[in-house]
Amino acid sequence: QMCIRDSFRLACDLYNAALSKCIVAAQRVGRLDARQALQLPAGDGGAFTLSVTHAGFPWKPEEFGPLIPCANYVVEGLANQHHLYGLGVPLIAVRAADAPPPEHKCYPQKVSFPVTAFFRFEGGLAELGERRTGRLELYNPLALQAVEVQGRAVPLETDLTTPLAYFLSDKSFNTAAYEGFLRADALRGRYGIHMLEPYQPGKIPVVLVHGLLSSPLTWMPVFNDLRADPELRKRFQFWFYFYPTGDPYIATAADLRRDLDAMRTDLDPDHKDPALGRMVLVGHS
Repeated sequence: QMCIRDSFRLACDLYNAALSKCIVAAQRVGRLDARQALQLPAGDGGAFTLSVTHAGFPWKPEEFGPLIPCANYVVEGLANQHHLYGLGVPLIAVRAADAPPPEHKCYPQKVSFPVTAFFRFEGGLAELGERRTGRLELYNPLALQAVEVQGRAVPLETDLTTPLAYFLSDKSFNTAAYEGFLRADALRGRYGIHMLEPYQPGKIPVVLVHGLLSSPLTWMPVFNDLRADPELRKRFQFWFYFYPTGDPYIATAADLRRDLDAMRTDLDPDHKDPALGRMVLVGHS
């Protein structure tokens, strides 16, 4: 006889597979826009109306672009894959190409981030065809690990690693270390302090500084593991310093000090966030 845990796992698998197919189909016909309500045609000529909500994100709704199922990709370059089973479909959200420029200009224009999708409708299956309304709920798995269903907290299925690997698949990242050492001028404008998500007041910044003939790419396996710890990501945010290792280190150290001062002034001009005063710097060489 199937135990309760196996039954729950089977129910989640069936639900997640069905929702994933719906998301893929909606994307294919251009009906899925995570920034607004969705209108899906029904077989009898009518339509389903699906509202879209966003929960727990530091990203603004207008920054949401394409949503890609994590199951479509195989992770390469990151030894540990942080994936928890539950209800919902883990997605790669790509920041919209037509979104306003990043606030503070600290994170990339086309960065990707993790999302878990959950579809909610009120009533039973018999009522679904009559009401033709529902809600596509998008959750930030870095902040929320459960969803309430019928008064009970049910764990969300999450994948924190695949969206990071998807972003890092940009081949230009692989050459940055060598260009920064051999042709520093070729990368001017890309140097400085970078984030992979918006600034979050109250979280202590951990600034990761790479070494000679290197780039922030060397920190990604560590970042992948540190961010997967719920307690660490609750208290800390992770920043990366990218600098030309072909330049004198005294000059790049001065640049780092200047960039940190400028960053603090930009993010917290009135010094209201005490977490910025507890910044942690981690170096590697």
